[in-house]
Amino acid sequence: MTKNTKLYLIGLVLIAAISATTVIGVGMMVTQKPTPAPAPILPKTKSISAADSGTIITLNKNDKIQLTLKNYGDGGYTWTIQRQDSGKIALLSQSHINGTALGDFGSDIWVFSALQPGTSSLELVCARPWNNESCATFTIQVVVQ
Repeated sequence: MTKNTKLYLIGLVLIAAISATTVIGVGMMVTQKPTPAPAPILPKTKSISAADSGTIITLNKNDKIQLTLKNYGDGGYTWTIQRQDSGKIALLSQSHINGTALGDFGSDIWVFSALQPGTSSLELVCARPWNNESCATFTIQVVVQ
C-alpha cells in the first residue's frame, strides 16, 4: 500500500469517527419533552329532579348532586329530609328560587356531596309540619364509588 493510500484511509477513518461523535453528541443534546402529569379528576355536579325519583345515582367521591324540586308552598307544605346517611353524603346547601308566575311557588334546591364509598338512601317528603299530610315524596339510592 502506498503512503498516499494509507493517509487517505486514515483520513476516512478520522472523518467517520468525527461524524459518529457529532451524531451521538447532537442526539444527546436533543431532549425529550416530559410526559405531562394526568389531569386531576375534578368533582362533577349531577343535576336531578323529581323525574329521577326511584332511581340509582352513581357518583365518585367528592362529586355533588344538585336536587331541584317544586315548592308546594300553597297550604303550608314544605320539603324535609327524612332519610340520609350523613357518612356517605352530606348536605352542603339548601336554597329557594322564586316562581315567575302567579301561583308558582318556585323550586327548592339542595346540594349534597359524596363523602365516602358506599350506598345511601336519600328521601325527602313534602308535608305539612302540623299534621304530616304529605303531598309528594322523593327517594333515590346514591352509590358512591
